[in-house]
Parts: sequence; C-alpha cells; structure tokens
Amino acid sequence: NVEALAIDSAGRILVAGSTVGATVDGAIARLTTAGVLDTTFSTDGLVSFDAGAGLSEVFSSIAVRADDTVVAVGTIGAGAAADVLA
Repeated sequence: NVEALAIDSAGRILVAGSTVGATVDGAIARLTTAGVLDTTFSTDGLVSFDAGAGLSEVFSSIAVRADDTVVAVGTIGAGAAADVLA
C-alpha cells in the first residue's frame, strides 16, 4: 500500500507505505528515473521494517533532506493501539 512519495535530488522516486501479506510491514522503495526498482538502494530497491510478531508497521510520510538522507515516519501497533514509528 502506497502512503507517500518523495523525489530526491537525482530525480529518483521514493515510495513509502507497507507490504501486505501474512503480516503488514513498513516498506520504502526507490525507483530510478526510468521507473524501475533502484538496486543501488538496498540490494533490490526495497527496504522493509518488521518490529515483530503481532505488530503492524506503516510508513505514512517520507521526506528527502538536502543531502539526500531519507526520513520516514509512520505508526507501529497491534489492533487499535499504535505508536509513532520514525
């Protein structure tokens, strides 16, 4: 699920949100200017975050700083209880 987008100084697209499968994990993907996964970001263009069994993580906002550092925030929780994930 896509929640937010950002563009870095090289024109690459960063996509933040979550993966949906057996669990919900926070995920960030980076695409090249051609729109394909950027394998120089991680090894496959995708980074996911899993805090553990029974928890759902979702990145809801993403930003790129002037030095191209990526900052993402979201929520982590179980059921109706959620905390901020940064």
